[in-house]
Order: sequence, then C-alpha cells, then structure tokens
Amino acid sequence: YVTSDNINASYKLTRVLLENGHRSIAFVSGNTHISTIEERYAGFSQACYDAGLKEGNFFRFGMDLQQEDFRNQFDAFEQQLMAYLKAHPVTALFAANDQFAKASWIALKNAGLRIPEDISLGSYDVDNLRKEVPIRIAGVRQNFYEMGTMAANILLNHIFISRPQEDMQLGTIVPADILKGDSVRNINS
Repeated sequence: YVTSDNINASYKLTRVLLENGHRSIAFVSGNTHISTIEERYAGFSQACYDAGLKEGNFFRFGMDLQQEDFRNQFDAFEQQLMAYLKAHPVTALFAANDQFAKASWIALKNAGLRIPEDISLGSYDVDNLRKEVPIRIAGVRQNFYEMGTMAANILLNHIFISRPQEDMQLGTIVPADILKGDSVRNINS
C-alpha cells in the first residue's frame, strides 16, 4: 500500500489550531471506522493530549451518516453538527476530509456563523476544497502524484522483478504538507 502520513499530518494541523490559542476543538467525521479517518483522529487527539488538553476540551463529532459520500444526507449532517456545537461550543473544527469541511462550512454559513471570526476550520484534503469555497481553508495537502508514482513503481517491480516474498515492502507512507489559510483565527491576542 501507499498512503499519506495521516497521523503526523493531522498532528501538525492540530498544532496549528493549538498554536493559535484554540483550547476547545472538535474533530468532525462520520461514525464509521475507516482506517484513514481513525489515523487522522489519532494524530488529532495526540496533539491535544500533548498540549495538555483534557477530553472535555476536545471532542469527536461523529456524524451518524449512512455512507461516506453523504451529499444526499446534508440536512441530517447540518442538524447533527448544530446540535454538537450547542452541546459543546468549540472555537475550532478539524474536518476529517474535504467533504466534512465543505459540509461544515455550508452548515456554519447557514447558521450565520463566520469562518474564522466565529469559529476556525481546518481540514484534511484542502486542494479541491479551496476551489469550492470562497475562503482558503487551512489544512493538509496530500501528495497524490508522489503516492501514485510510488504505487506504480511498487506494482511494476512486483510484476517484472522476481523477489522473494520476505523482501517485499509492506507499505509506504508519504509525508503530507500543511497549507496555511485564512480559516484559522488567532485567539491569543
């Protein structure tokens, strides 16, 4: 396999939120346990623990959705997000991927909340998101080109170069980049 460094990149993005003074943060994802999302939550929660936050200061807003692509369930997402925010008023959201970030942005806008003035937003996978919303969302950029090249090389080597099974590489983790944006407010000042 070839994958993005979900844990480390999520840790770094969470540090951006923490360094800007956010001490009440929520991770927004679905309720399903997908390995990449779980890795992202692990990085998020580790950064919160390392910053001295207790579990009452960081949350996981696990949306009860039927499928990963939940465009047809947006109303349910919006209602759940607003209920979570009412129960746990946070200053920042970390969206597990661009779909959750876009849905969060729309839900917040519909509720009359402004990013970053009222609530900050960071996301994993921001490249496409930055083309779809009018604010540059801070977040993680995965190096898809590098991941694709590595995967192709591994596959070609496996096909054309006969190697003993014990020499096979199990997986490759590719570093991801953190992009600054306009969606995180510094609340230290």
